[in-house]
Amino acid sequence: MAFLNFLTQGTPLPSTTSSLSTNQVPQYLSDYLYNLMSGAYSAAQQEYQPYGGPRIAGFTDPQQAAFQASQQAAGPINHKWRLQNRRPRRQVVSAP
Repeated sequence: MAFLNFLTQGTPLPSTTSSLSTNQVPQYLSDYLYNLMSGAYSAAQQEYQPYGGPRIAGFTDPQQAAFQASQQAAGPINHKWRLQNRRPRRQVVSAP
């Protein structure tokens, strides 16, 4: 591999070693995790309780007033548009 000598100036790279050591988890952390998991397990064993309250908040009085004002303002326009775009109803003719 002489064409790669420019990367290492002709000398081989030193070999590297790695080691892995493991330690015991401290007792306080082990106890904490045990209690956390047992609490989660007991919560998971409970039956599902659906929420019975309202899902969204109702409209406030100013919002209701704004809705009413926009309906009153658009009322004549909306009515004219309905009359102009009314499609004739199809009549169903039954066979003799």
